Amino acid sequence: MNQEFETKILNVDKKEIETKLNKIGAKKISASLMRRWVFDWLDEDLEWDYDWIRLRQEGDKVTLTYKNRQAMSKSNTEELETEVKDFDIAAEILQKIPFKRRFYQENKRTVYVFEDIEFMLDEWPGLRPHLEIEGKTKEALAKGINLLDFVGQDSGDVSVNKIYKDELNVDLHKIERLSFDFFKEDKI
Repeated sequence: MNQEFETKILNVDKKEIETKLNKIGAKKISASLMRRWVFDWLDEDLEWDYDWIRLRQEGDKVTLTYKNRQAMSKSNTEELETEVKDFDIAAEILQKIPFKRRFYQENKRTVYVFEDIEFMLDEWPGLRPHLEIEGKTKEALAKGINLLDFVGQDSGDVSVNKIYKDELNVDLHKIERLSFDFFKEDKI
């Protein structure tokens, strides 16, 4: 099982971040619409001990991931991930399992890489963009935070569910389908 070292910087200016990334020499890897299914077997959302299955398509790559977040720190998310061939067929298979909850979600992600650090600009329906910084070590993560002058401004590995709750008072676990037309359709 891999361990991630990641943190988020909330409510960023996308153009400003891209300017900073270009200035340090980060390479833009991709910009894509991501779609995912999240499968959860718990009846309640346990903020500090929470695991789930995620099926995600990012461009042409489709992955199936088991994730376990034990706290919203920078290093307490474990994951086990494998690539799968077809997003829709994998989703159909997973729909057959009696999970307690199922959620479809979309976001846009732009990925930059500098040395061994990934910078992901994420745009979610209804939210201001946020930046996720990920490294293979705590030192790489700290370097990424320093490079963009965000020391002390990161939020840890805060969940998107918590961001929606804090910023919009929206419980994502009550929304079965979150897409970019969701807020246009006045569903909240």
